[in-house]
Amino acid sequence: MSISKASESKSLYRASGANWPLWLGGLIVLFVVYLALEGPRFAPRDPLQENFIVQNPVTGEFVKPPLAAFTTPGFPLGTDEFGRDLYSQLLWAVRPTLTLVLVVAAVRLVVGVVVGLASGWSPGRWGRVLDTLISAALAAPVLFVALCLIAAVGIRLGLWAFILGLSVTGWAEAARLVREQTRSLKGQPFVEAARAMGASDVAILVRHVLPHVMPMVWMLLALEISSTLLAAAGLGFLGYFSNAVWIPLGDWSGIRAAGKPELGQMLASSAQHAQTQPWGLLAAGSMIFLTVLGFNLLGEGLRLQLSPERRRPTTLFAKAMDNAGKWLEDRMYDQVTAWRRTGATLAAVAALLAVIFGGGWLLWQSSRAAFGGKLAIAVPGGHLWAADQHDAQGTFYAPTRGPSHPKVEWVFEDEFGFSGGPVVAADGTVYVASNGGKLYALDPDGAVLWEAALPAPPVGAPALGASGDVYVADRRGNLSAIKPDGNLRWTVGDPLQGAEAGGGMAALAGPVADADETIYYATELNLLAVTLDGDLRWKVLLPTYSYIRPLPRLSADGQYLLFEDIVVDPADGATLFAETKEPLDKYFAGTDGGIYLSKQAGILAWRPTEGGAELKEHAQWDVRGLALGFRFPSEAGVTPDGRMWVLYASDFEFAKVLWVDADGAARVPVDYPYRPSRMIAVDQDATTYLCGQRLPSAQAGFATRTEGLECQAHRPDPGEPLWEVKLEKGALPNGGALVPGRLYVTTGNGFLYAIGDG
Repeated sequence: MSISKASESKSLYRASGANWPLWLGGLIVLFVVYLALEGPRFAPRDPLQENFIVQNPVTGEFVKPPLAAFTTPGFPLGTDEFGRDLYSQLLWAVRPTLTLVLVVAAVRLVVGVVVGLASGWSPGRWGRVLDTLISAALAAPVLFVALCLIAAVGIRLGLWAFILGLSVTGWAEAARLVREQTRSLKGQPFVEAARAMGASDVAILVRHVLPHVMPMVWMLLALEISSTLLAAAGLGFLGYFSNAVWIPLGDWSGIRAAGKPELGQMLASSAQHAQTQPWGLLAAGSMIFLTVLGFNLLGEGLRLQLSPERRRPTTLFAKAMDNAGKWLEDRMYDQVTAWRRTGATLAAVAALLAVIFGGGWLLWQSSRAAFGGKLAIAVPGGHLWAADQHDAQGTFYAPTRGPSHPKVEWVFEDEFGFSGGPVVAADGTVYVASNGGKLYALDPDGAVLWEAALPAPPVGAPALGASGDVYVADRRGNLSAIKPDGNLRWTVGDPLQGAEAGGGMAALAGPVADADETIYYATELNLLAVTLDGDLRWKVLLPTYSYIRPLPRLSADGQYLLFEDIVVDPADGATLFAETKEPLDKYFAGTDGGIYLSKQAGILAWRPTEGGAELKEHAQWDVRGLALGFRFPSEAGVTPDGRMWVLYASDFEFAKVLWVDADGAARVPVDYPYRPSRMIAVDQDATTYLCGQRLPSAQAGFATRTEGLECQAHRPDPGEPLWEVKLEKGALPNGGALVPGRLYVTTGNGFLYAIGDG
């Protein structure tokens, strides 16, 4: 008897004490949630910004990454091998990870509650079927099922495959607990009384059983979050993380699609260098451990709080509140009872659905939006499309969205054909050059505003300067400036007038103009720079030559001129850097402000140094494993968020666009059924617009005739195009432009198409 009293008093003592797991777990969870909401704002750096060399402000010495934790001021957690700040990555990684885990946990809990209620309530055959389903789901390891499902459908579903993989069997534990609770409630007197009064099974479940189950749901949600995070961490350690999967290509090769910082990704990337760079693994692992600990403590605290001992009021304040509740219930019994039965339950269900749909929307938005990237390219004059490849950097990148439901709005024809693509001024005026020696100005509706005669047939697309002048290079090596009203301002390089600049040799491509309106173009003999007033600034013999569209390109800051496989000083035309091993390598400028060199199987980052410049490997891929064959890149670019794209296209093979994530991981190429083909643009959603001639499918690669011109829009992942449109009269595409809601395409046989949303 004394033992029983001692045990009872001990239990009451535990019940009357503070619920430390609830308080401690709640504080940790609040801290993690705060990091998820405000962490990116406190990040000192762009988490994807690479630092190839860092000066220690204390010692003054220069150090190269990877930097160990607590060794370099400004990098408290160190860096990875690319010099990216791990502290900033950690602050950015909590939000997408926690959002994903919350969505998965809510989905698992909703499915578990529904199946558990149905299994615990249903008699006979349906009850046995649901019991078997729960047992089968419990027998299948969540991690193994998630691995199989993500690997099977990851290419098509991306992030949603991750949610589905963790949810397909993860609901079983919650369903088992809800089933047992439902069965224990099924025989209670209040359920029998409701049935005797004629209530249906659905009404009894919703109004009587579910309100008794819902208090347990919050405890289950906290525990589901911790178990989901552990499973996600395990997947990340194995190389599977949200928005990215390993896609096997053969027995010994695979592709990893990676991107934005996320705790699973940090585990995967850090695990590869755990022996030499353990600080990255410790940082990500510690955050995961802290989050799991917080939600486990919170779940245990909620369990203790819902226990019968805890429900007894033991303090004066608790007793007073309990008496007040009873007094209110005695006077408003019907209202309080109705709220308990329906209001609280509906509020809980609404909260779970809000987590699922709200978190899903956030994940969808984050997968579409550019991350942490700032557009480093500015078009002088604010023109919509200022040169052959959008800007003086030749990026193809238009910070806008193209048409979503394409329709040919109008067609402009010229019997001589067009020399290149159009350019579009800030006011929407379209300029296009004809092989017949004319420059046309069209309004956005396709009406001709004016036409101007050129000294010779043009080459490539025109270029627009900040002043609004239009610059055109031609087959005699001339460069002409035409005013916005159609009047000729000047012509440089006409041999008949004695101002020999181009030497009478044809221009290789269209010109580009910088912010000061210095115009650069190349002929078959020279590389030239001409001022705004038409004066020759400098002329140098062509330092290199290539047959793959040798268009001059400026760096984002205008300090370097890129021409094929060399880097030139725009001040005097002197070659600054020409160190390359392959004749088809090509320098290009990224919209992130970097300078890169595209190679057949990789991209190198070019950086100036005190003694000159250096090339460092930025991304590399297996061309045979990706079925790229012996193709060489014809064009390449970098989006503001650091993602890279490479176009493999020729007159003899179908086009492929390879996307490479910011961390250097290559995705599966996107196939375009065109030969030949032409890249038109890349928009802010990473949608590529390509036009070309589709070969008849019956002749599969050996056809000599074509089915006409066609354009497609594709996202970075393989699959069906967003849209495709056939241009019946077109032949070979030779250029285009992307402006808000409209795509312009020109052909060599004289058609300019305006494709919009109708």
